[in-house]
Amino acid sequence: MKKKLSVTIGIPAYNEGTNIDFLLNDISRQKKVSYFVSKLIIVSDVSTDNTVNEAKKSKIKLKLIVNKIRKGLANVQNTIIKYTYSDVLVLLQADIRINDAFFIEKLIKPIIEEKADLVVPSVCEMKPKTFFEKALYVSAKIKNIAYEKINNGRNVYTCRGIARAFSKNLYSEINFPISVGEDAFSYLYCIKNGFDYYFVNDAKVIFRLPTNFSDHRKQSLRFFQSQQILKEEFGKKLIKENYRLPISILLASLIENLIKNPFLTSFYIIVLFYLKFQSFFLNDINDKWVVSKSSKVVKNVQEESL
Repeated sequence: MKKKLSVTIGIPAYNEGTNIDFLLNDISRQKKVSYFVSKLIIVSDVSTDNTVNEAKKSKIKLKLIVNKIRKGLANVQNTIIKYTYSDVLVLLQADIRINDAFFIEKLIKPIIEEKADLVVPSVCEMKPKTFFEKALYVSAKIKNIAYEKINNGRNVYTCRGIARAFSKNLYSEINFPISVGEDAFSYLYCIKNGFDYYFVNDAKVIFRLPTNFSDHRKQSLRFFQSQQILKEEFGKKLIKENYRLPISILLASLIENLIKNPFLTSFYIIVLFYLKFQSFFLNDINDKWVVSKSSKVVKNVQEESL
């Protein structure tokens, strides 16, 4: 019988009290066929809500680190890596839900089979409630379809910080220098340094989209501005090559959604161009942890999101 791999699960947390208990319950229900969890680490980055108390109440054995000074997401992830010695590191955002009991099993499978060093899952947006959330939901479908077609999902756009699995070879070397665009940083670091990246379509994680313009604006501006920061780290050529989108794939997905949801799709396009234009005039990037409060309420997972 093949030896089971050891897995460390790391959860960066900043004001995650509304959901972290639900996520920990989801983790406790995971079926472990080819691995075992050697450690579960939560790092609270000066949370001002009940995140720490909720984590302490959990029946799962875990290592809880509470920062006394706010350090930002990149530093928190580096702290998790510092305390990780297992074969695989799985980083999960605290504001997600996992319905599939074999999620981690599916996520780490390419690493077990020595096909990859960085693996990401597919994402499922919760059913929208507000008008703005509905517009984002339609846009997410456009992007997800396009992104998963490009190189079979092996591209910078599918590498989201929501959930990632790292081989020991990779996490032992990587150090996150920035919080803005740290997910794209992990992808670019992976391909630049000869590691293998993999996208797993049947491993799905659930999250909620921002419900209002203010929260969406925070996320979008950081995404647009992160490309400029990453150019300084990896060079203009690599960024241009990896952020280039095949127009044919994008247009086909866009036209399909314009036919199905003309008003919501048109509304999103207007918002997109407005924020893109605005990003050219903003240089004050906060490298700490700028959160979208409305997307953290994910405790009521709807089955139809899957």
